[in-house]
Amino acid sequence: MPCPPTRFPRTDVAASFGEAVKGARKTKKWTRTGLARRVGVTRQTIIRLEAGRTKPGVQLVRALTHPSVFGPLPGLDWDLPARDALPWGFLARLARRGSGQKLRQVAEKAGCSTATLTDFERHVLYDPKILGIRHDRVGERYATALGFEDSDDMFAFLVARDATPWLDRIAAKFNQPRLANALRPSLRPAEPVLEIDLNT
Repeated sequence: MPCPPTRFPRTDVAASFGEAVKGARKTKKWTRTGLARRVGVTRQTIIRLEAGRTKPGVQLVRALTHPSVFGPLPGLDWDLPARDALPWGFLARLARRGSGQKLRQVAEKAGCSTATLTDFERHVLYDPKILGIRHDRVGERYATALGFEDSDDMFAFLVARDATPWLDRIAAKFNQPRLANALRPSLRPAEPVLEIDLNT
């Protein structure tokens, strides 16, 4: 699963994560080489990870925790976004469009450049002025610039199954019409949708 280049909280990966990977690999009776091929890294990377000599980046964690590899593994103190979740940048763009503000206006209020905000909305850039110091929160200035009450309110919007109440509230706050249904995110399923193998 492709992942944008964002800052990753490697410090949140427990030292025991490598042991969990090793245990899961042995349970499946895979070799280190076989696992490395499945997740797109070298055998040496798997050896270092299992020995606790390195902490994985987000791409490797996503690959290892993918349902076709190991699924959820112990040793992580944070949750990866659900496979069906919309990117935060896309949702933030919907909130900005719902407020009727231009990129330049929000960027000035948030204290970042228009280019930085554009890259964030395209889900290709992490910036601490937008998301705060940690990757799992939202910056206060950015949240209020978009029309949220505070950063916690925006964070609730970003992880909600249905973003409609927030989008409607923002539109009303800025005296804007509701976003057209075509622009609204659909409800995220409560449970992951099972993949169907069309090859059988």
